[in-house]
Amino acid sequence: SPFELGGSARSLGMGDAAVALTDDGDSFFSNPAVLATLHENEILTFHAPLFLDTIYDAAGYVNPIGVHNSFGIGFTRLGTSNILATQNNIQSLYTFGAEQLQGIVGYGFQLLEGIDLGATVKYYHEQVDTYQGSGVGVDLGLLYHFSKDQRDFSQLGFKNITLGFSASNVLEPQVKLFQSADQPVRVLRPA
Repeated sequence: SPFELGGSARSLGMGDAAVALTDDGDSFFSNPAVLATLHENEILTFHAPLFLDTIYDAAGYVNPIGVHNSFGIGFTRLGTSNILATQNNIQSLYTFGAEQLQGIVGYGFQLLEGIDLGATVKYYHEQVDTYQGSGVGVDLGLLYHFSKDQRDFSQLGFKNITLGFSASNVLEPQVKLFQSADQPVRVLRPA
């Protein structure tokens, strides 16, 4: 998925380790269970020019609504402009654009002591020239904390470890651009 870039440069730089990162809203794009660990409102923005005429943008907002539960909303866009349409691979006809949009709404909560669970519902829309399609999907996430106090780093050891797991496209958004529907691959991320 083009949206595996996530919601910030920090989580992108950490690779899939952001799946187990707690107390940081930008990990919400990778693992919705992170929402259970947030203690303050956060606004997230990310802009990344990729290769020729391609731009990736993400924005989000997370809001704690209790001690161990929060909700979040996010929007991501991957767009490419100035794609040359040709005839017989030689004669240029016109230029067009392509974009993929994703809107997500998520909720995370503490299931049991040390175990957090989260889910996001996402709306996916894709457009290539005049062809377009959209679908709805679901992502799930889980966090396990060895320590009751997640901020206690006074001693080294296994109690400072958090295990994370997320599954993207548990319910796959089926997007039909032409004649057959595209199904995004299910992505499993342990961290």
